[in-house]
Amino acid sequence: MGLCCLTCLIACGNEGQDRSPWQLSTDDRLRAILRFGPPDKIESVTGVDTRPIQEGGGEADTFPYEDWHYHHLDGIGEEDIDLEFVDDCLCSDYRLRPTPTNAAIRGEISKEE
Repeated sequence: MGLCCLTCLIACGNEGQDRSPWQLSTDDRLRAILRFGPPDKIESVTGVDTRPIQEGGGEADTFPYEDWHYHHLDGIGEEDIDLEFVDDCLCSDYRLRPTPTNAAIRGEISKEE
């Protein structure tokens, strides 16, 4: 699901229902957009990743993932933040990959507004 589809979830997904956008999806990408707005850059990988020569080159099978880059996130206090969302169930439910930097971000996107 790309950024356009996530935006549609926000705009259209609640039609005729009394649910907040937080209840529309468990997809962490939607929650990140609601909290921080769209990223400055997105790189999507659909399951085959071409590895750089420094990592041995060739292709590697992976779970689908998206790398999101933000130049700045208000309230996080860091610049040039990269978030990796992984669909490890192959069900289009992308979750924020846990890292030390992402701990604060996970807390922010878990809060309901």
